[in-house]
Amino acid sequence: MVTHRAGKPWTSVKAGIEAHGSIPIYYRLDGMITHKGYIDQIVIRPDDESDVPQSIRDHITVDDTYSDYHDKYDTTTFLVTNGERLDESFPQSDLERLEGDEYVDEDFSYQPAYVRQRSGDFPDF
Repeated sequence: MVTHRAGKPWTSVKAGIEAHGSIPIYYRLDGMITHKGYIDQIVIRPDDESDVPQSIRDHITVDDTYSDYHDKYDTTTFLVTNGERLDESFPQSDLERLEGDEYVDEDFSYQPAYVRQRSGDFPDF
């Protein structure tokens, strides 16, 4: 399990978690999708630490540097579980966006990109 933060409100992700209990997430490195996991918990715009569930707080590592540059609990704070490396990395441009019949641009670097999962990547979902 690992806690992540983002500077924008991921309201669609929150709605997905409320509807399904968790949602799949892909991770990319230099335009290649290398890992996958599930977002199980999310907090948007927490007023203070008491708004952040203990399970999310517990998975911010001691050597975390995010809060050196941003709020410790940024606009969006979320917990990813069951993270694992994919057997084979693939280009992010292989992922189809949810809206329109477009694929993620190979130079896309913003977060998040809402995409359709590839068959077999998330068998529990």
